[in-house]
Amino acid sequence: MTVIDLNNYQSQGNIAIDMVAGCIIHQRKQGRTPDLITLNQIYYALLSAWVRKNYSAHKARANFYMDGVRIECDKLQSEQLKYFYLQKV
Repeated sequence: MTVIDLNNYQSQGNIAIDMVAGCIIHQRKQGRTPDLITLNQIYYALLSAWVRKNYSAHKARANFYMDGVRIECDKLQSEQLKYFYLQKV
């Protein structure tokens, strides 16, 4: 499991990471916390590349969590999806 703490978050220079972090921070300010964020294939590939670059290969293959929120890839055609979905499971 790979974890990023959002208490002292600084931009990482990767749009997928920054978008997910911004979403979680915004939701928490509103008093809500998503359990799961589903990214389309393009953004999930960007996120995975950043994880492989900054963490070991073992962690890159494991489930990815950002400050306790699970991040998954939607298996549908990426052209048919929005950038990401929030879910409260």
